[in-house]
Amino acid sequence: MPKIVDSGTVTWSEASGNLSATATGFDAAGSAAAVQSNLDDHEADTSNPHSTTAAQVSAVPTSGGTISGDLTVSGSARIASVEVNSQTGTSYSLVLSDAGKVISLNNSSAITVTIPTNASVAFDVGATVSLVQLGAGTVTVVGDSGVTLLSLDSATDISGQYGFASLLKIGTNIWALSGALA
Repeated sequence: MPKIVDSGTVTWSEASGNLSATATGFDAAGSAAAVQSNLDDHEADTSNPHSTTAAQVSAVPTSGGTISGDLTVSGSARIASVEVNSQTGTSYSLVLSDAGKVISLNNSSAITVTIPTNASVAFDVGATVSLVQLGAGTVTVVGDSGVTLLSLDSATDISGQYGFASLLKIGTNIWALSGALA
C-alpha cells in the first residue's frame, strides 16, 4: 500500500517485501487535488466507460421489461394505458395475451365469452381480464368444462350496453367475475 512519508516522498512496498519503490519531489497536496479531480471527472462520465449493464446493477428498465417483487414509488408515477382487444363476433374464448387487457364486445346479437381451462391456456393466478359490452347483444361469461366461475348471486351476464365487468383468476381453474352483472 502507498504511504506518504512527508510532503514530497511516497513509499510503497508489496506485502511480501519483494518489491518496494519510493517517489520523491512531488507536491502531496497538489497530487491529492489531481486525484480528486480525476475521480470527479470519472464520476461525471456518463459514457459507461466500464461497460456496466443494467442487469449487473439490477436497474429498473425505463421502458418494457418486468419488475418482480414490491415497488415503492416516491413522488408521482404514470401507469401505462390499458390495451383494448376489440371483438365483434358472437363468441370469444380468452387467450393468454388477454391478461391485463380490456376486451370490448360489440355485437347486436348475444355474445358468449368462454374462459378456457388452465390446461389449454395457463393464465397466472392473479391474472385479470376486463370486459365491456359496447353493443346491444347480451354478453354472457361461461367457464369451459372444468372451470369454476364465481360471482355474486351466480350472475354471469353483463348488465347491459356499456356495462363493465372484470375477471380475476384466483385458482388453477377458478375465476371470479364482478362488476355490472345481471
